[in-house]
Amino acid sequence: MVDPANTPLGKMLLEEITPVVMVLCTPLVEESCLKNGLSFVQMLSPFCDFTNIDVPVRTASDQPYRLHKFKLRLFYASDIRQPNLEVAKERLKQVITKAGEDDFPEISSDLPQVNDLLSRHESEILPTWFQFFNKELVRTLSFSDHEAFDHPVACLLVVSSCDEEPINRFIDLFNTNKLPSLLNDGAMDPKILKHYLLVHDNQDGASEKYATPSYLFMKLGSPVQQNATRCGFWWIEMLKTRNQIKEAATVYFRICGEDLLHSAVMLEQASFCYLLSKPPMLHKYGFHLVLSGDHYKKCDQIKHAICTYRNAVSVYRGTTWNLIKDRVHFHIGHHSYAGDLGQQSSIKDITGAISERFSSYCSGDQ
Repeated sequence: MVDPANTPLGKMLLEEITPVVMVLCTPLVEESCLKNGLSFVQMLSPFCDFTNIDVPVRTASDQPYRLHKFKLRLFYASDIRQPNLEVAKERLKQVITKAGEDDFPEISSDLPQVNDLLSRHESEILPTWFQFFNKELVRTLSFSDHEAFDHPVACLLVVSSCDEEPINRFIDLFNTNKLPSLLNDGAMDPKILKHYLLVHDNQDGASEKYATPSYLFMKLGSPVQQNATRCGFWWIEMLKTRNQIKEAATVYFRICGEDLLHSAVMLEQASFCYLLSKPPMLHKYGFHLVLSGDHYKKCDQIKHAICTYRNAVSVYRGTTWNLIKDRVHFHIGHHSYAGDLGQQSSIKDITGAISERFSSYCSGDQ
């Protein structure tokens, strides 16, 4: 039996929606940590991943199960905010462009054949950059005010033993204007669980401030409309886990949105869901590839457009859908020559298309 934690959904849950701890620390704490070439969060991160555990827990509906893996995510308070949308869009565009540059040499090969694709494992069919893009996209939509997945469940306040009046520094840390807007605006619970940590650098010598053990570790406080795209990704992974691949395709389509480049990637991912459905839905696979290619073309992602059009050719070859075949071959040839890309392959593709088109005219099938 496959370990749920090792499935794509399980990995996504562990990496993206495990509990968040907000970190507030003084400059002297960071200064001490940077002597080792690490930030405070980087220094603590390896100790936030718990494996080989066996803890009994209960769900909200009081169903028992055992927890074998657990992870905490640490974020500085200054990072607990939604990323700038324009910066995030540019970052995603760079991911897509780089993927096109890395994968494009493959299109100089022969056209893919549908039967060959169907005989391969899913991991061999899906473009490798999909997973990285999806992860980046989910992260650009984090820390929203209507979704609590990324809202901190605890706050770690960290002061250096070299700070003057450490107790006062602890108090000051949580009463500054540097707190996340989620907290100041009331979206987060202000009665967040607080942990206090005093950091001492041995290079600074003995500290008379360790005289009071309570400085080292204290606890105070009480325990503590998702974004459509993020919600869609969770939904998609759950559907895939249940082998409802066709249904996952419809979710990709529904979260396309108005941004053309975003829609292009979602449509391409939807197309592969139709290919992997049981039985395969080849016409929908080809149709969504063409739609995706059109969107890529409008965004000047020509290499991605050519790749999707080439994959679509394999679906329409030998069919009577001549208009769409002509259109796809036209775009492959036009953009390949316009950009001096894969000319030998394009000659082969177009020659084959002309031959097939001529045969269809001779047979009266137009």
